[in-house]
Amino acid sequence: MNWFEKLSWLSVQAEGVPPILAGLVNEARKYNSPEEFQKAFLGEIKHGMYWHVTEDPEFFIDPDKGPSDMSSMSGGHQISLGKLMITSDIETWASNYAPNRSYAALIDMSYVSPEKYTQVNRGFGNEFFVHDPSQAKVIGVFSIKDALRIDHEHHSSLPQDFNELTKLWRVAQQVEMPHLSKEQLASHYEHLTEEDWTSQWEEEWSSEWNA
Repeated sequence: MNWFEKLSWLSVQAEGVPPILAGLVNEARKYNSPEEFQKAFLGEIKHGMYWHVTEDPEFFIDPDKGPSDMSSMSGGHQISLGKLMITSDIETWASNYAPNRSYAALIDMSYVSPEKYTQVNRGFGNEFFVHDPSQAKVIGVFSIKDALRIDHEHHSSLPQDFNELTKLWRVAQQVEMPHLSKEQLASHYEHLTEEDWTSQWEEEWSSEWNA
C-alpha cells in the first residue's frame, strides 16, 4: 500500500481529482463558495500542502513550545507557546534555513479552520502563522530533497484556472470528512513511513534531482 492509498480517507475518492491534491480538496471544503475558495487559493496561496522546515527528524507539534524565529512578528515580546509556523513555499524556506534545517514536516491542516492560520510577510516566501494548531497533524518528516519532490508533484497538479478551481470546490463539497479525535488521527498515521511517501517518486525524479 503506498502513501496515497493510506491517505485515501482524506480525499474519499474525490472523482476526477489527483490523490496528491487530497489536501487541497480538504482546503476547498472550508469555503462557502468557489469565489471564497479562489480568494484563499490565489490571495493567500492556501494550496492544501503545508510544510514546517526543521532540524528535528522526529518533529512533532509540541504545545509547550512555540516558533523560535518569530522576532520580526513578536515586536521583541515572547511568542505564546503552542503556536506554529508553516509554509506553502518550501523551496524558499529550505533555501533560507539551509544547512541548519535539513528536514521538512508535512502538516495536515484538514481539520484547522481558515481563520486559525493566517498569511504573514517576513520575506521568507509564503508563510502562515497558525494561531491554534491543536487540530493540525504531522503526516511525516522527510529529507528536504524528498519534500521538494513531493511538493513539485503537488504544484504540477494544481488547478490552472477558475473553472478548474470551481470543479474541485464542487467535488469537495460532496466529501464528508470523518470526525476523528486527535488520538484516532495519531493512530491513523502511526505506521506511515518515509519509504511509503518517497519510493514511488524515486524512478521518475531521480535523474532530475540527483544530477
